[in-house]
Amino acid sequence: MRAFVHLRTTLVILTCCLVAPATAYEFRYLLQRDAVHTWMAAQALRCAAAAETWKDIVDCEDQNLESAPAVLYAAAPAGNTLTLTVSDVEKAVIWPDDPVRELRWYKLYRIGLWSWRLAVDNCGRRIEGIHKGLRCSSHYGPMQFLHAMESERELAAADTKEAILDWIQYAYSVAGNDSGDSGFNNDLPYCATINQVYGRDSKFAKAMMPYGDTGFPCVKDGPPWRMSTPFSFSCIIRSSSCWETITPNDEGIRLAALGAVLHVIQDSYAKGHTSRGNDTADSVALFECNPIKQFQLYGEQDHDVHRSADKFPKRMVGCGDEAVDGPVTASAKILKLYAAGAPWSDVDIYLRQRVFLLDAQKNHPAGTTELMRRRN
Repeated sequence: MRAFVHLRTTLVILTCCLVAPATAYEFRYLLQRDAVHTWMAAQALRCAAAAETWKDIVDCEDQNLESAPAVLYAAAPAGNTLTLTVSDVEKAVIWPDDPVRELRWYKLYRIGLWSWRLAVDNCGRRIEGIHKGLRCSSHYGPMQFLHAMESERELAAADTKEAILDWIQYAYSVAGNDSGDSGFNNDLPYCATINQVYGRDSKFAKAMMPYGDTGFPCVKDGPPWRMSTPFSFSCIIRSSSCWETITPNDEGIRLAALGAVLHVIQDSYAKGHTSRGNDTADSVALFECNPIKQFQLYGEQDHDVHRSADKFPKRMVGCGDEAVDGPVTASAKILKLYAAGAPWSDVDIYLRQRVFLLDAQKNHPAGTTELMRRRN
């Protein structure tokens, strides 16, 4: 009887893992075959390492880079050099899919709990915001800008874009942890800095501080949050009740933040996340180097089609000649800018011009394309 119970439990866990939704390109920690993010990040690192400057990077898509140099040296606070390897970026880029490090120990019960909450329970009532946990809020709730998606129907594309860029700016600042007159960035007080840098009324700030200055996480028991805190958690049982286990300047925090930047850029090319124009193609796993027409709503989609679109994408013919860079090329340029210690203003200009460019003639409020629409 005990053996039967163990077998049944194992089958339930495996079933959860196999049906878990991919609101981002798939990754191997859920026993899925297409580790797209990790592959893109590794390719981008090799492409960046082989270039003299970020402006020398022209096209990293569909390139055979396996034999290219695989180490990038990045400037770090106080003159410490951060060495980026393929293994570093592969681990870092999956942080938004596992933002409280529930799957890092490969324990079946952790995978089972993660998958049950996300796939079967659809995160239940844990999607209201950051106070309910990063994982559910970023997959189903108001923090879907971590995956280049939107949760508010009919919200203007420009508003979603600004929230995504604010998120990238925040993550880039944590990844850099630059020191200034007031000390290292990651030691700065969370709420005061969010208010000062992003403005209390911005969509991003409202998601990061849902109760303003008078509620969580600005008012809470225990130590106050710092800028590094959202990247520092590790959970075992509950994804909304976790431990801050990593110090602010720890490489693990900085790499997770850098991985978050790469992740959202790569997600913005997946058809289930944004529409860049070709939404009737036979192959849904197809990326385009076109301006963005619409940010997608996961809650209204056919999740099987979304999952299919998150598999290894094929590139459209002539993509290298378009106004927008491809996902690996964009990731490589960001890595090179980061390694050079480029200020956010340079990164912001690049992202607005070559990645998150909106279609000036035909951009639509947040919704769901016919290709992704749920049929039942």
